Amino acid sequence: MKNLDIGFLVILSLATVDLKIISKKIWQPYIHGGEDVRNFSNFSYILSMRYIDFHICGASIIHLRWALTAAHCFDDTHFVDAVSFRGGSVNRFIGGKIIHAEQFFIHPQYNAPTYAFDVAVVRTIEDLSGDHMSPIRLIGFNTMLPAGLVGSIAGWGVTSSGSLSINLQQLDLPIWNQRDCSERWSQRVNLNKFCAGGTAGFDSCNGDSGGPMVVNGMQVGIISAGATDCGIAFPSLFVNITHPSIRAFIMERTRV
Repeated sequence: MKNLDIGFLVILSLATVDLKIISKKIWQPYIHGGEDVRNFSNFSYILSMRYIDFHICGASIIHLRWALTAAHCFDDTHFVDAVSFRGGSVNRFIGGKIIHAEQFFIHPQYNAPTYAFDVAVVRTIEDLSGDHMSPIRLIGFNTMLPAGLVGSIAGWGVTSSGSLSINLQQLDLPIWNQRDCSERWSQRVNLNKFCAGGTAGFDSCNGDSGGPMVVNGMQVGIISAGATDCGIAFPSLFVNITHPSIRAFIMERTRV
């Protein structure tokens, strides 16, 4: 899960870091430096989001009929009928259950070039339920995420081998304070985002985008963006679910 580039690519240039969107069908954030999930019961909320049956992003179950993911996962996804989720399996190819999407909603303030308000909710045709499938609780409005708090991420993104992982990978990452996050990115990181990670060799990467960050059994963030080269000593960006506009959007659409 080393790089967060599913619908985007982060280009490091001199002292600044710029975001550039590219085809998410090719680049997806993934977990770099993680390990195989051994107890899937702890990750029963995780979903593999698929387009024409190819893994493109991670997502989370937040209600029987609703999934939460990153808005940029839909940048090149034009037909909702071609979107589905595999849940209840650590393997992105087999097992579990395939459930198709019915409609999706993107945050009205989403900005593709900057990944601001990079959040979307997806309603499914049938219930997101079955063996090893259950919703994750969402953190409340304006909840503080103190620096040093450790969050857990999981996904099937690109690993150090350079390929998407077959089995679900997990990794723990520390959250940064907002000032250090902005300084590291050489630009102001608004409160709809937060940084986590930054240790060389341990990161999210292509294919992990849209997946959840979880703290103490509650989802606090969504994998959004990261450095082009997965696993370098550079923090990844996460959607801050506690942001009032983001939390209100989720609640308005899903009642969660």
